[in-house]
Amino acid sequence: MLVTCQSTIIIATMKNGILLLTIVSAILLSCNTKEIEYEAPQFPINKKVEVRVLNDEYIFRYAHQPYIYDSLLIVADMNEENTVCIFNRYTGNLIAAFGNKGNGPEELVQPTSFSVNHSRGMLYIQDYGKQTIASYNIDNKNGELFTRDNVALVQGLKDKPNIYCLKDSFFIARNVDEGLILATPNRICQKVKVDTPDGSVFKSSKDWAIYMYANGVQNVSSDGKSYVAASTIGGILELFELEDNALKHSFTKHYFKPIFSGVGYQPTPETIYGFCHLSVTEKYIYATVHGKANPTSMPTSIWQFDKKGNPVALFEVEYPIENFVVADNDAIAYATAYGDSGEQVIIEIKI
Repeated sequence: MLVTCQSTIIIATMKNGILLLTIVSAILLSCNTKEIEYEAPQFPINKKVEVRVLNDEYIFRYAHQPYIYDSLLIVADMNEENTVCIFNRYTGNLIAAFGNKGNGPEELVQPTSFSVNHSRGMLYIQDYGKQTIASYNIDNKNGELFTRDNVALVQGLKDKPNIYCLKDSFFIARNVDEGLILATPNRICQKVKVDTPDGSVFKSSKDWAIYMYANGVQNVSSDGKSYVAASTIGGILELFELEDNALKHSFTKHYFKPIFSGVGYQPTPETIYGFCHLSVTEKYIYATVHGKANPTSMPTSIWQFDKKGNPVALFEVEYPIENFVVADNDAIAYATAYGDSGEQVIIEIKI
């Protein structure tokens, strides 16, 4: 719930002016700290789903958000050799691995975000170390496996740590001081101030931005029309839609109240650990969520919400999930999960 308070101050004597200013400040403070109701989602559908192991041979160090493009499953991995792995999503076979770490022309110094432009068949990897975006043609129509080029960034984007492709040439970044930034590689198109979702916890929009920078997850839909972000401590979910080449706030949902101790948003024994990872399709938002205090393992379920943030279904999976993506048909998910040996494997989930 977003609350807006408006007051009119009439110029009077200095004494009355000070009194009015005091009253207005008290009103604004009370509005900013209005109690927000948090309600854990209740899913009308709860079912166990069928799981198939696709690949249990490739050992990931830390698998980032997977992406689907046609028959390809793209998994960014933070191992010491290869950053990006391309699998056949039907067989699980490894097709290619590239993106070695280094300063060379074909290497990556500090990859921070990965996204796919479905309308153009491009994989984008933001190299924060080089302050550029490496783009790979993954369409394969030209007969080559993957071709690479660099996307130069406008000055206002170069210092942003996480930049994601929405659609066509639009990119989105989240920044502590400027909120959400919608831009093309060479032009800043829009800056959206993201209001604090709970004034009793985050006193200002900047406090909320700082918190989400350190304790948030985000993702964009495959059609490039939706941007979703959620908190990993507590459970607050927000959605923005791209309409008429502009970002518009759609909703903010409050599921678990963030609980902190001291400075730096330090958790307490009562802290609820919330969202882990997100995947967004045209119709739904999917998430892995702890939803409890002091979790001891990764989540073993996928939560489904509609585009208004309402709970739809909970899918129980037999493996702890590290990261995942849901196909556009909302029928199959692919995940990097922890297998029987404790190592990460690739699984197919029928939802």
